[in-house]
Amino acid sequence: MVEYDMFKAREREILAGAEQARVRQAGWRARRAEAKARRAERVGAAALATLAVTR
Repeated sequence: MVEYDMFKAREREILAGAEQARVRQAGWRARRAEAKARRAERVGAAALATLAVTR
């Protein structure tokens, strides 16, 4: 019975670690998406500025 309890405890640790990894990965994805949006805004603003200067 002790072996089973140890097995279940280890299983819970592994599952908790996997959940933490999913949360971290979701955070990284969100930050990358935000950075991509900021870059797109900067590129758009630079394109408008260039367009305004060339006209």
